[in-house]
Amino acid sequence: MRYKIGNFEFLDLQGNPDSLKEQIEVTIRPGVDGIAVWKTGVRGKPFTLRSVVDALDVFHARQLFKAYADLVGADPVQLIWADMAAADDNVLIVVLDVRPISIRQIAGGVGGLNPPSCGWCECDWDLILITKE
Repeated sequence: MRYKIGNFEFLDLQGNPDSLKEQIEVTIRPGVDGIAVWKTGVRGKPFTLRSVVDALDVFHARQLFKAYADLVGADPVQLIWADMAAADDNVLIVVLDVRPISIRQIAGGVGGLNPPSCGWCECDWDLILITKE
């Protein structure tokens, strides 16, 4: 499976991307029976995905996080989640925030995206889908 945010590839993106959908506002007024439901437009809502990827070493893992942070507030990018490109649905994502969860040295592994895989970078990403212009 492929997992990417912009040009960054991951071993996994944990969680489920939201989709563009009609947003609803429910209004209740004191003293008035019933409720009012207002459609306010089709748009995305913020959601969080957790990225996990191996790194060459702990220094490389820290550099990956710093590069991810450069996407906060930058131009929209493509999301590929479980081999599915969100852009196929005419949407991109905006990175609202990225937070490090685990940046550490690990025992060397086999495989991964960045052998010899002696580092680990795990981050939470706050994202929102937008339509392409």
